[in-house]
Amino acid sequence: MIIANKFGSLEKIVGASYEELCNIHEIGPSIAESVVSYFENNDNIEHLNRLLLSGIRFSEAEKSIKEGSVITGMKFVFTGTLVSMTRDEASKTVIKLGGLTMSSLSKETDYLVAGANAGSKLAKAEELNVTVLDEAKFLELILTAKPV
Repeated sequence: MIIANKFGSLEKIVGASYEELCNIHEIGPSIAESVVSYFENNDNIEHLNRLLLSGIRFSEAEKSIKEGSVITGMKFVFTGTLVSMTRDEASKTVIKLGGLTMSSLSKETDYLVAGANAGSKLAKAEELNVTVLDEAKFLELILTAKPV
């Protein structure tokens, strides 16, 4: 995603040099070399061309992931401390998969993700019949929402 965000299109990535790739923050020599090597292989280029001719649009890929996600349109609230990621990271993941995050609970909330030391939101979720997910169940849900 970092490379795609930098160049904006598949055509520009195909034409990117090793040096251009290395100049991107978080892209090192090994990744840059792999990308350049991949696009130097004619079989790979032919495969990409067949995909493009069949109507695949790489700029639309993220949109289709969101549309096909099992959490598209679902509303999430986070409480307590998560071990595997921060609540901010969890919120960003939900948004990337087409879900919504809120700071307060309501009867419109689909899921309360409760980490350690959950507090009063947990009791309110039970009153409102909101589905409560522990961190393990939340991770399971977002993993099923991600593309294979």
